[in-house]
Amino acid sequence: MKIPVKAVCSECMVTNFTKLSYDQKELECPACGHKLPNFPESELSEMEVTVKKQRLNGIIALVCFVVALVGFGYWFMNGWSPNPEVSAWVSGHSLSEDAQSNETASMIVMFIGFLGTLIFAILSSTKRYVIEF
Repeated sequence: MKIPVKAVCSECMVTNFTKLSYDQKELECPACGHKLPNFPESELSEMEVTVKKQRLNGIIALVCFVVALVGFGYWFMNGWSPNPEVSAWVSGHSLSEDAQSNETASMIVMFIGFLGTLIFAILSSTKRYVIEF
């Protein structure tokens, strides 16, 4: 697996985005040709594990966002079309317990989904590798 990193050359200060791999012998600046030996395998494997965790957290954040959108859609369709609270207020009758529990459950799903999205999105972007050579 190639590991995406941001590399900054210490000689010409050019920033480029490159991908490290295990079979690379050295890193080279595309602007000035300055070279640096590649990292040891232990450091590359540590970077690879971190990148895989970030990718997994990003996928989980996306799934949580979809769950939150489904909860919002369910709440919107059942709570607003027609809105049972407004129709209950207009007709003078109280809102049924079944409609209240469905609306509450969809709000809870929506809240948990958005909270999960926030948490896992932050976890997926916490560590980025910047190499200065």
